[in-house]
Amino acid sequence: MLKTLKIQNFQSHKKTQIKFSKGVNLICGKTDSGKSSIRRALEWAITNKPSGDSFRSNWGGKTSVEIEIKNQKIKRIKENNKNEYFLNEDKYKAFGQSPPKDISNVINIKQVNIQRQFDSVFLFSKSPGEVARYLNETIDINIIDKAQSNISKEIRKEISGVQIQKQEKTKLKTELASFWWIKKAEKKISQIEKLEEEIFQLKAAYINAQLILFEVKNSQLRKKDIFKTLRFKDIVGQLINDWNSLKQIKEKQKQNQGILLLLSNFYQEKKQIKIRLEDNCKILKESLKNNCPLCGRLKVKYETKKMLKVQ
Repeated sequence: MLKTLKIQNFQSHKKTQIKFSKGVNLICGKTDSGKSSIRRALEWAITNKPSGDSFRSNWGGKTSVEIEIKNQKIKRIKENNKNEYFLNEDKYKAFGQSPPKDISNVINIKQVNIQRQFDSVFLFSKSPGEVARYLNETIDINIIDKAQSNISKEIRKEISGVQIQKQEKTKLKTELASFWWIKKAEKKISQIEKLEEEIFQLKAAYINAQLILFEVKNSQLRKKDIFKTLRFKDIVGQLINDWNSLKQIKEKQKQNQGILLLLSNFYQEKKQIKIRLEDNCKILKESLKNNCPLCGRLKVKYETKKMLKVQ
């Protein structure tokens, strides 16, 4: 049962609180005193309709409607950056166009339970089918109608599926009849496979023959190389002998070079001895310049004695 209703900044209601009694409650007042706004605020909290901000008061601030029902507190809040439901302390966001399922289960009030001011007399202006639908929704018999509707839908779906399968089966039979040639094709494929096997064996034999021919050609080439090797064997031997002779000549040349070096040294020594002899002869001549070449006496003493005699 609905116990209290608190409205804040909703149309003409800046802050309104209503306590409901058990049974039927009647709200009376002058025109434009906010009676319909109470119903709209309650409907907004129950159904999350209308959407938008047209119902929010001009003086600003957050708009909220709080309901106490079945000892549960439900609060609907809308602000610039907020659009929330509260069930006691639990917060709900991003719930779409309908209220959260937990909120709807607690309230358990639907559109059929709401009568607007200018609506026609309840049920009297409705068709028998609409009256039955309202009554079914009121006492939850509409579950049977939904179940029957779902069953009928599934039956139609299955019947349609069976018909489609039958058509598919007929189509497949027609297509299968068009493949009468498959058995003959299987025999031909078997023959082709045998021929392919024989071709494979012939190719293998051909490859082996090519390999043997290649080996024969290689052996002939190796034979020619052997003949060439034997032909040049004597030339190689002669070259080796010439090389050995050349080595001997080089050895003799080295020995001759040693002898030439000794002769060159001997010649240099001889030349130096000759130079020393010539120098000694010059010295000797200089030393014998004042001596007589016959007796070896000094010419100075003789000249001195001669001068003394003259005096």
